[in-house]
Parts: sequence; structure tokens; C-alpha cells
Amino acid sequence: MAKPKSFEEFYYIKTGKNCNVKDVVDYANNNHGDYTPFEGAMFCPECEKAELFLVRETSDRRAHLKKKPSSSHDGTCSYIYDYASRTTIQNYVKGLTNSKIQEKLNSIMHMLFKVKNQKPNILINNNISNSKNNASPMLIPEVKKDVIELKSLRRKSLSSWIDVSDGTDLYLFYGEVKLEVVEKEKVNDGGDNYEYYLLDFE
Repeated sequence: MAKPKSFEEFYYIKTGKNCNVKDVVDYANNNHGDYTPFEGAMFCPECEKAELFLVRETSDRRAHLKKKPSSSHDGTCSYIYDYASRTTIQNYVKGLTNSKIQEKLNSIMHMLFKVKNQKPNILINNNISNSKNNASPMLIPEVKKDVIELKSLRRKSLSSWIDVSDGTDLYLFYGEVKLEVVEKEKVNDGGDNYEYYLLDFE
């Protein structure tokens, strides 16, 4: 069984759109801790079925959302699966052609940005049952001793917090931002200059 997940985004039933937990935190900070307009209206950003609640910021953790124990995700939602390890992700990607990688990314983007009439995810192994073949494109197969299990990819919006606490896990980053490649120059220990490139966004 998957460990409980935390959420930085939620589906807001009052607007029919995905919002960031920062919207709730900012509202609460401006209203003496009250966030009544959001209570009972925050749901899983993927399946829109599981109800979420706010876990407030403390000295050692940032504010986030958790699933209410009495609420459940849809059976095809990726949040009910354990996260894939770095090795599982790397092995999965190595087995894909460039066209299959692009197809997978397109399917994920359709889901994250809620594009209607998306094609079903066809990149999960055919040995997995048909019910799971209709699951989230955020899922990938993990093979252990001829047993296939589905694992979930981590995701993070570029509009959310990104810091050292996210560790060294692999994430799929997404967001509606403008990206540009920035060229940098640095001097190594031997005194030689070398160039490297970073992605910058507005």
C-alpha cells in the first residue's frame, strides 16, 4: 500500500480549476488563520475525488495538503501508488524510443493541464490488466522477478516551492512559464574557465 502523499496543488470545485496551496496559505494569513472558503472544496488535483485538508506550516515543515482519511482517490489515480525509484525511472526511460518518450510526455501534459478528449495512456505494459491500462499516465511499470507493479512519478509545479528539502529524487516539473537557456561561466579548481547552461524561467 502506498504511503500517504502530500499535495501542493488541489482541484478547487468552486472554480473548476487547479490551485496552489499558497493561495490557501495567503488567504489564511490575511484572515487570522481562517480559510473557510476553501474547506470542503479542495480535492485531489488528478482524480478530483479525494478531499484534501490543510496542514499548516511549522518550523520544520512547509504548509501542504493531505487527503482526508475518510475520503478516497479514484481507482485509476496515480496518488494511490508508491513512488517509483530513481532506478525504476531510468530503466523505464532507457527502454523507450524517442517517439514513445514524446508520446508519454504528451499524455502527461494533457492530464496535468486537463486537456479534454485525451488519448488513453498506451505505454503501460500489455501484461498489466486492462483496468490498469486505463490508469494515469503518471504511472510506469516496475518489473521484479517477472512481477509487474505500477509505480508513480513524482511531480512538481514550477509555481510551487522548490528547495533542498526535495532531496535527490527525480521529479517531473511542469508549469505555464516561459523558459530560456542561460549560459554561465565558472572557474574550476585548476584555474580553467568552463561554460555550463541553466534553464531560467519567469
